Parts: sequence; structure tokens; C-alpha cells
Amino acid sequence: MSWSDALRALPLLALSACGFHPLYGAKEPLGYNPELAAVEVRPAPDRVGQLLVTALREQLNPEGAHLTPRYILTIDLSLAQANLGIQRDNTSSHGELTLNVTMKLNRAGSEKIVMQQTVKRIASFDYPFDAYAATVAEENARDLAAADLAREIAEKLAIYLQQHPRPEPS
Repeated sequence: MSWSDALRALPLLALSACGFHPLYGAKEPLGYNPELAAVEVRPAPDRVGQLLVTALREQLNPEGAHLTPRYILTIDLSLAQANLGIQRDNTSSHGELTLNVTMKLNRAGSEKIVMQQTVKRIASFDYPFDAYAATVAEENARDLAAADLAREIAEKLAIYLQQHPRPEPS
């Protein structure tokens, strides 16, 4: 090993010494994180809520493992739409969707909330002249915002569960 190779390896040694490890690294050879897979996501109303819950379940438990729920995740979703770019003929050329999600996590069998956060996503889209194309653009923005929210919520849950490990039964 030359000195230049040793110097290149030095930052990796410093990184491993600080406790760095991948957030989504499999803890077991199962292909999924059992702590995240044990989070039960409660259904949410409306189409956007259903999209969000479905995407979130896929993020948390990609293998579809059947585990006893250790945590319950409840989602409250609000959706607001605004028309922007008002033209002279009083039509809108641009739209904006704002999705606010309040997530509450509690241990299964307990009403005490162990984690509560609010996550917000703003999605914008253009209104084409065709009415059908405008509807598709709005639905696409809504779907993408729900998928983004699901990823962000899954990341927040992964960080929380990593920082607050479940005590081992004695």
C-alpha cells in the first residue's frame, strides 16, 4: 500500500469512527427493516390519503411481511388548491396544491403519542388549454406530492426508530 492509498483511506476510517452507518441498511438478511415493517399505517380518507397510505406502506414494508404491529401511525391530511397566473380573461394558467400531513406515532396498545410531526409538500402544475389535459396535470401533481410525502415520512420514522430502539424483552 502506498502513502497515497493510505491517505485516501483515512477519511473512511474517520467516518466509521463517528458511528456512521446507512439509514436504510438491512439489519438482517431479510431484505427489509423489521422495525419499520412493524409500523401499522391506519387508513386515511379521500383519494390523496389513500395514495399516501399505499405509498407509505410500500416504503415501510416493501416485502409485505406479516408482522405483529409494534407501532400505529395515524395520518391527518389536508389539501388546499390555489389558482395562480390569472390571465386577462380571468382564467388561470398555473395551479398549486399544498398538502399538509400531521403524523402521529404511538406504540401498539397505548394511546400515548411517542412522535408527532407535521410535513408539508407543495406541488405546482400548469393548466393546458385542454380540459382533460388540465385534469391529468392536476392529478399527476397530486400523485407525485403524495409519493414524496410518503418517502419523507418513511425517512422520519426510520430516524426516530433508529434513535429510540425498542427495549429487548427480559
